[in-house]
Amino acid sequence: MDVEGVTMMESPGNRNKWRWNTGTRLIAGLVAGAGLGFVVGKAIKHGHPGVQADGADIAAIGLAAFYIGATALLLWIANDRMRLARVLEGKGADIPASDDEVRSFIYQALVMGLAGILLALPVFGARFLADNLLHRQISFGGIVLLFAVQTYFNVRLWRVSDEFVRSTMAKTAALTFAIGQGGLFLRAAAERMSLLKPASSWDLLVIMMQLYIFVGLFVSVRTLDRSSK
Repeated sequence: MDVEGVTMMESPGNRNKWRWNTGTRLIAGLVAGAGLGFVVGKAIKHGHPGVQADGADIAAIGLAAFYIGATALLLWIANDRMRLARVLEGKGADIPASDDEVRSFIYQALVMGLAGILLALPVFGARFLADNLLHRQISFGGIVLLFAVQTYFNVRLWRVSDEFVRSTMAKTAALTFAIGQGGLFLRAAAERMSLLKPASSWDLLVIMMQLYIFVGLFVSVRTLDRSSK
């Protein structure tokens, strides 16, 4: 599940403002998402006493809330070309954003929104459809379809993005893979030696999605710093 929408918020000429605004929004969004995930997890457990709202499910709901909130923000920005231009170029921008810039923000919003839905659906499906195999199968078919749609918009996003954004996306994916692979190896080795309890693929996926967000922010800031020198 690729999520590329956290990599493009402002141009290199406004890196300090970008770093402050994006970092603040990211932390606020994650805190709000974590709070919502905790509340939803408790509500699920309260409504279904026989199930456990574990940490991975709570984190997944928190991430889903974060992605959906970011989707709303990106769509609001993209709805006004001058607003989008000021986000990309700073308050002094006097030329409206181009069609490609608008499309890029819309595609980012769609990718992030679908990521949020894809993270939330398995949690609610496991909790509320546990007693109906057919409904779980239909729900999983919907997840597969949404994943295909998200992949399509990821490809479209790559095609309309400029070289700066493409570079950031590629570096984020590569660094996330490298860190994730190393972490997975250490986790698997400890598990094989009976030092840790087995982890599910769902647990590992949620950790990877959290890692992707922070790596994306780190790579974006580093890229902006280097491009300004």
